[in-house]
Amino acid sequence: MVKRIVMVVIVVGIVVGVAVFFKIDKIDRDSVGDVVYEVVDEENIPGEIMDKINGYGKGMRRASFICSDEMYIVVYYGEQATDGYSIEVSKLYESENSIFLETVLMGPKSVKEVKAVKSYPYIVIRLPLSDKRVVFL
Repeated sequence: MVKRIVMVVIVVGIVVGVAVFFKIDKIDRDSVGDVVYEVVDEENIPGEIMDKINGYGKGMRRASFICSDEMYIVVYYGEQATDGYSIEVSKLYESENSIFLETVLMGPKSVKEVKAVKSYPYIVIRLPLSDKRVVFL
C-alpha cells in the first residue's frame, strides 16, 4: 500500500514538474494591432544572422533572433529549382503575448526571364525589440 501511494505521488510530481518546466501558456490570437517592421536588404543583414541563413541548406526554416536590441525574423524557403522567386509578407500583427507572421513564396513573374539555376529565397524582417513569442502562420 505504501509503495502505491509513493508511486502516485511521484507520478503527480513528474506531471506537475513537466507542466511548470514547459510553462504551458495560452497563445492569444486576438490582434491588438499591426507591427511596424522593415524588410532588410541583404547588405544590411547582421553577419551572425547571415551566417545562420547560409547554413540552412535545402529545407524550409523559420526563426527569430535578437541582435543589437532589435528583433529579426527569418523565413527561408529552401532550395528552389529556378531563380526569380520573391517573398511577400501577407500578415504581420501582434496580440497581447505573441507576434504572428504569414509569408507567401511568389513564383517567377515571367517564365521567359527564369534561369534554370537553383535559388534559396529568404526574407529577413526587422522589428522593434520584443519579448513576445513569434508564431508562424
